Amino acid sequence: MKNNIFGYIFILFIIAIMGFAVYRVQIRNNGNNNANSSNYEDSVQNVQKGTEMTLGISDFDTINPIITKNKRIQDIDKLIFEPLINITEDYKLEYVLARECAKSSNNSYIIKLRQGVRWSDGSKLTSDDVQFTIDRLLKDENANSVYKKNVNFIEEVDIIDNYTLKIILYEDVKDFEYYLNFPILSNSYYNGEDFWNTEKNNAPSTTGEFMISEVNNNTMVLEKNPNWWNKESTSIINKITINFYSTVAELYNAFKMGGIDFISTQNPDYQKYIGTIGYDVTEVEGKEFIFLALNTKNGILSDINVRKAIRASIDKNRVISNSYGNLYKPVNFILNTGNYLVNVQDENFYNLEEKNNLLKMSGWEVRNRSMAKINKL
Repeated sequence: MKNNIFGYIFILFIIAIMGFAVYRVQIRNNGNNNANSSNYEDSVQNVQKGTEMTLGISDFDTINPIITKNKRIQDIDKLIFEPLINITEDYKLEYVLARECAKSSNNSYIIKLRQGVRWSDGSKLTSDDVQFTIDRLLKDENANSVYKKNVNFIEEVDIIDNYTLKIILYEDVKDFEYYLNFPILSNSYYNGEDFWNTEKNNAPSTTGEFMISEVNNNTMVLEKNPNWWNKESTSIINKITINFYSTVAELYNAFKMGGIDFISTQNPDYQKYIGTIGYDVTEVEGKEFIFLALNTKNGILSDINVRKAIRASIDKNRVISNSYGNLYKPVNFILNTGNYLVNVQDENFYNLEEKNNLLKMSGWEVRNRSMAKINKL
């Protein structure tokens, strides 16, 4: 009896995409604009030539970070909202609104908040705000937020005092601290409101470097939050104007005409819309990746040599060149290059000779120009 490997061509095709880290293209005008920035996703940290900048957003829904489905808005939200714990570019933990997080048992954590943090409306950040945010994500029927997965393990939140709370999990969760990177919202600001539908979502109170100072149907203006606790990390940008556009085409046109300073896109064909001159481009390595988890209980795929042979038969660089315009990067692990958790990431597993050797070791032979498994009786 024999099983032809051609039955797994589809799997081979999908696994060719496995591990491609996407690149986001940051584009800024280099004409007579009043500011430059290479990346607003994490913070405005790079050297600026001015104190103001204008951005553009298409398909704006809401600035509320828990409700929005727009990835560009989620990027901007990181300038105005803050998590308990942030994850740095090399995947280390960075305490933000939390100053301490300690595991008190297999399924519980004690979190101590940073004291002295105030919302942009002047009220104090307290444990009530953390409990409120978790409850909105966990208990509300409308909670289909991108951050809902962060709290799915949480069974209960007990407030110990204004700056201390205990989070109880359903079970022990390894490295649970990494799940605490969701934005915290103000309990007092939303008190008595329909969180998901209130007009207060137009300009929520914030704890981040920037606050919402003005908003209308076409524009939102962010200005420095005078109550921001982290004065040492402040940038020289004082004002960010965000223009709203109905479509991406309108956004591109506004950038081309000089109406906005900066856009962020994952569209590899952006040059078709904005041309090739008059702006600077920075490619930013993303944290998104595509992978395929093989069913190791399958009769053929349960053999590790077969899985290694599939990996060895894929030339990722060729796939990227032919199908993705070299805007992607082949990786062999789910974390980015340079991460402190990964020592070696640039090993090239593409090796057709190794593929054949691996299959032969598991009883595969060449039959009619294809590899077939020979089951000996």
